[in-house]
Amino acid sequence: MGVIASASVGVVEKIIVFAMLPPTAIASAVAAMTAQNYGAGLISRMNGCLKAGIGMALIFGVSICVYCQFLPETLAGIFTKDADVIAMAAEYLRGYSIDCIIVSFVFCINSWFSGQGNSLFPMIHSMIATFFFRIPLSWLCSHLDPNGRGGRTIRSDVCERNQATVPEA
Repeated sequence: MGVIASASVGVVEKIIVFAMLPPTAIASAVAAMTAQNYGAGLISRMNGCLKAGIGMALIFGVSICVYCQFLPETLAGIFTKDADVIAMAAEYLRGYSIDCIIVSFVFCINSWFSGQGNSLFPMIHSMIATFFFRIPLSWLCSHLDPNGRGGRTIRSDVCERNQATVPEA
């Protein structure tokens, strides 16, 4: 990977780490509230916590995704002034920002199961996502697109979409 590609990945990762903070915090709250309501036998409240958590995470996730689809250069420009890095980071961020919507579901559903004391499902889900989607698709995309530009976007998008469908299976 070239210097510009490496720099653009670094820029996007900084943005994504920030963008994932609210869904992560909301998912942690879902786990805690699920555990409390599960222990009290309030199943309908426990399910309401999941719905509310997904809804709150979606508000943030959709907002970030829409912003990144139309103005990714403004976010990348916070971390660098190099026009080539900004252009490549913007391209990568457009594909990666869809993850902000998908994690609203994935994080909250996994936390909901964990809050019930069922950590087996999130573990199996993560293993399936990693070993059957992320690793094989990373390898495949690295061979299909040696420059890595389109492959990163396709890889992250496909992995997250498949990760979101695993809990429903």
